[in-house]
Amino acid sequence: MVEWWVRNWGNVLGVIGIVLTVIGLYLSFKGWKRKKPTYVIRSNNIFSGLEHTIPDVEVKFPGYGSPVKALTVTKIAFWNAGTETINRQDVVKDNPLSLRAKSGVVILSVSVIERTISFNKLECGFNRERTEATITFDYLDHNEGALIQIFHSGTGNHDIQLEGTIKGARPIQRRSLDTPPSKKQLPRWLAIPIVCLIWLLLAVFGSMLINPPQYHPRTDGITVLDSILIGLLTFLGLLVGVGVAYGLWVTAVPKLLSKIHWGDP
Repeated sequence: MVEWWVRNWGNVLGVIGIVLTVIGLYLSFKGWKRKKPTYVIRSNNIFSGLEHTIPDVEVKFPGYGSPVKALTVTKIAFWNAGTETINRQDVVKDNPLSLRAKSGVVILSVSVIERTISFNKLECGFNRERTEATITFDYLDHNEGALIQIFHSGTGNHDIQLEGTIKGARPIQRRSLDTPPSKKQLPRWLAIPIVCLIWLLLAVFGSMLINPPQYHPRTDGITVLDSILIGLLTFLGLLVGVGVAYGLWVTAVPKLLSKIHWGDP
């Protein structure tokens, strides 16, 4: 028995490492189940400062009586980037999800121009003072949300902010929209075969390092150095695999809302 342990302790450690890796991955993915309200914003200023450039011209917006001195159209892509459903009752009543305008900025109109799914019943309407537009919905599953369009008297992205509180969720995350992705986005299911391919290549590479092709294969089993190498390759596989999965599955704007990247806002 003692001799068997001496000859195979490396193999036993390898099996234990694999089991612990699987358990760790399961617990990690289980821990990722959370509510994650997320949005990106893009604005296009149509005009501003007319009172200085053309003082004799007045522009009025339908439904708003006073002349408009600046006009900007802003699109907001809002969705649940988490894996746990956000329900209507999760939104705190005293601090609902609202697109709030900066002081002095007037919301002229608001509309939902795209929904990932109609059953969510996601709607958006502004208050009497035209200072904020409240977002309501029945529920939002993973990557479900809407594309909202607002005309307002501001001049850019900084004039509109999404605020609110959702029970059991982190603060609303605003993502950058600096670099638009390719219009031909990779399908997210590719994350699974890509991660599997990475693990396969690492396994072949590790096997060739530990037991290189030769006429007389090694018979001394796995050494301490081999075990360290296996651990490093396992860590590298986890790091690269999680990075690929995060890049393809978590960070991207949902496909139906990705039109915020292109065309006229």
